[in-house]
Amino acid sequence: MTWANTWFTFNCGYEVNEQNQCESIAGAASLGLEYLVADAGWYECAHPYWWDGVGSWVPRADAFPNGFAPVAARGAQGGVGFGLWFEPERAALTSRLARQHPEWMLGATRDHTAMAATVGVRHVSLLVDLGLREVQDWLIGLVDTYVAQGMRWFRHDFNLDPLDLWRAADPPRRRGITEIRYIEGLYRILDEIHRRHPGLYIEGCASGGRRIDLETISRNHGYWATDMMCGTPEPMQAHVWGFNHYLLANWHNTVLQTPNAPVADTPANRYAFFSFLGGAPCLAFDLRSPQLDTVLGRRWLELFRQIRHLFMGDFYPLTACSLAPDRWLASQFHRPDLDEGVVVAFRRPHSPDGHARFPLGGLRPEGRYRLLDCLGGGETAVAGRELAAGLSVGLPDRPAVAILRYTPVRG
Repeated sequence: MTWANTWFTFNCGYEVNEQNQCESIAGAASLGLEYLVADAGWYECAHPYWWDGVGSWVPRADAFPNGFAPVAARGAQGGVGFGLWFEPERAALTSRLARQHPEWMLGATRDHTAMAATVGVRHVSLLVDLGLREVQDWLIGLVDTYVAQGMRWFRHDFNLDPLDLWRAADPPRRRGITEIRYIEGLYRILDEIHRRHPGLYIEGCASGGRRIDLETISRNHGYWATDMMCGTPEPMQAHVWGFNHYLLANWHNTVLQTPNAPVADTPANRYAFFSFLGGAPCLAFDLRSPQLDTVLGRRWLELFRQIRHLFMGDFYPLTACSLAPDRWLASQFHRPDLDEGVVVAFRRPHSPDGHARFPLGGLRPEGRYRLLDCLGGGETAVAGRELAAGLSVGLPDRPAVAILRYTPVRG
């Protein structure tokens, strides 16, 4: 998916409000984005710190006096689905949920307590027990409530280490039963949300990708795979390169910050922007900025949408993984069912080599392929055996990126 997250623009989410979210949605629509998500901080909170309000899942009256329906409606008008962040498995000690249902809490953790003290806030986080049927029903109902207001993206985060609390709650001779019931409850919640709201996009997160496993990804459309949110191209490229050895690109939401934003159609700007390829782009810069070239951004995002299905197949690393600024990093994404794919190659800022050669995999040696330079516009026909022997890529500028799509020549 192509989406934006407004947490970064508005003081870690604490300054989001109806007006600036509607303005951001207008910016998202001008770029052709499919979703916009208000992350942590939109709910009741006594302090300007997102972690101190978890468990009070009511929008701040000063920020959203009309609830979220007007924001979601503005999104629907522009073809942008509106989403919200939740961390429903945690409740601050002073939150509505903790005060109303203390019997639902498994106990207190040290997560965020020390950090809160550095800013003069006394904070205690409690783990909400998903092993209880009534808690499961409450959480499913919470999602129902916001879907009714127009929520189209459910961002489900989890920022605690629960193991000690699970073990402390186990009765004698029943080691592990609390964790088992908890995880069974988690799966029931997600399964029921899917059943009730088949059009709702569900994104998983756990301080990044700490909860990625076969069961969770089978229940999430996408995943916040890492809390590396700086937008620095080389770490982004390397992280995506490693991730694709194991999981498909839709489970790697990748953050693009202000330095990645589309402002000029230059080799350096292309390099910074397209460093997410192999993942899914999350725009974290201010969508209202007059510095944005929205026509250019819309064209680049449309290019991604045209080729994103090609990232959902086989992965061939064409170089070793490296963060070094004097190397190339390249990958091939191949759909054997379609006999087509895409090569993404980055020439790093200090690479002395203007050309590189990459043998491609998965192609039919006897076939012919149409090779399209997605950024340069050139097109050639090449034999499969030639591509298997080595695709020559030339990038005279540094840094720079090449996006080369190949499709079979029919007939």
